Parts: sequence; structure tokens; C-alpha cells
Amino acid sequence: MKDLLPELAAVRVAARELRISAGARRSAVLQRARELLLERAASVLEANSRDLAALSKTKPDATPAFKDRLMLSIARIQDMAESLRQVAGLPDPVGEVVEERKLEGGLRVRKVRSPLGVIFMIFESRPNVAVEAFSLALKSGNVMILRGGKESMQTTAVLYAILKDALQSQKLPRACLWGIEDPDRAITEFLLKQKDSIDVVVPRGGDGLIDYVVRESKIPIIKNDRGLCPCLRPRGCRSRHGRSDRPERQVPAPGRLQRHGDAPAQPKRWSLPFG
Repeated sequence: MKDLLPELAAVRVAARELRISAGARRSAVLQRARELLLERAASVLEANSRDLAALSKTKPDATPAFKDRLMLSIARIQDMAESLRQVAGLPDPVGEVVEERKLEGGLRVRKVRSPLGVIFMIFESRPNVAVEAFSLALKSGNVMILRGGKESMQTTAVLYAILKDALQSQKLPRACLWGIEDPDRAITEFLLKQKDSIDVVVPRGGDGLIDYVVRESKIPIIKNDRGLCPCLRPRGCRSRHGRSDRPERQVPAPGRLQRHGDAPAQPKRWSLPFG
């Protein structure tokens, strides 16, 4: 794994440059990424179709929800482009004074937002996570190392190229994004030990991924816990396909208000009566 050390060194150098870059410059990268994403939508969809076709080999037990998370469409690419536009339009958080006060001795103390540095995010099958994570990291002055699931490697490779070209358009180092395209798990295990080069690791996925990162990482971790999305319904309201005689007590038929494959979706078994 020593061949990865030059890449890590380049990432650290890029982090120093990005830290002092102008907010307008970082926003311009995101706007250019949006343009390139729409221009190269056909290439993204072609790569995504190859990932979907290979799913029988890469993940034979894939569920419909898993396939839904992996699949992209023109509408979903447009949503990704819109998210880039929205993040680009946010105020620059770097250097923002959050709190300021004067101590009794006359010393003035300020709490100022600053970048974390190098963030290593491991995610599973949703390729749009690559764009979302990159945009938020770049806007806040952070360099990203991204490692997606092997099932989406061809799609994310195209997305990484788009994001790197956007960085280059504003003369920011392409090393501000290191998108790992090799599915070898040994790379992940190696990077989780590089506490001198990586500042924080973020596992974005299920319990298995989070437990693995907690067990293996020598780097500080930002992680989520299990989500719970219950649907509370008044007593007397029929669940699922049943209908109540009171319209305000009717519940959406499947009980899921968003895409079934996404984390905020309403699990079928959680429908709790109250009142």
C-alpha cells in the first residue's frame, strides 16, 4: 500500500490550498460541476446501466430497494444538478464568526468556523452521494476522499471525472477530490489507519459498514445511529389500504412518503396508534 502515500501527500497539500481559497472560487467550482453533470448526463447514465447490468455478479442478493438506490435517471441527475446549484448559493461558512466575547482581563475571544481538513467518506450504493458529499465538503473548504460501493464503481468513476474537471476549471488542485475506483477492500483498511494524513472519517451506510469503520479506524469518526421513522396514526384510523370515515385520519396507502430505498422512508411495520 506504499504506492498510496504519494496520493495522500497530494491530498494534504491540496487541503492547505483549499483552506485559504476564496468562497466565490469554491462556489464557481460547484456551478461548473452542475454544468458538466448536465452536459455529460448520457455518459453518467451509460456507466450506471453497466453497473446495473453487472449487479447479478457484484451483488447477486440485491433487493429492489438496493437496485433503486443504485439506479440513476435523467430526473435524478437533474436533482443532483439542482443540489449543486443550491449548495453553491449558500453563504461561505469558512471564517464565519460564530461567537465573540471579551474576558474579564480584556482578552477578546472569538469562535470561528474553519475546515476540518481531509475527510474520508465511505458510502454504499447510491452514486449521487459522491456529488452531495463533494459539494458540501468543498463549500466548507474540505478535501474529500470518497470510496463508494463496488456496485456503483463505474458510475462514480464518471462522476469523479466531472468533479475533478470542475476543480481544474477554477485552477484548484484536482487532488481536492480523491475518488477511489479500485474495489480492493485493503485500500480502505489501509486508509483507516492513516491518522496523520486524514482528519476525520465518515461512514455513510448501514450498521455493518458503521461497525466495521468503528472497529478498524484509527481516525476520529463522525457517524449516524439507527434511524426511526414511525407513522403515528389516531386510534380508529385504518392502516395501509383501509380508509377512515374521517379524511384527516387517512394515512398514505404504503405508509412511505419518499423513495422506498432511502433512509427516511417509512418502514411498513412501523405504524403506531395514538390517542
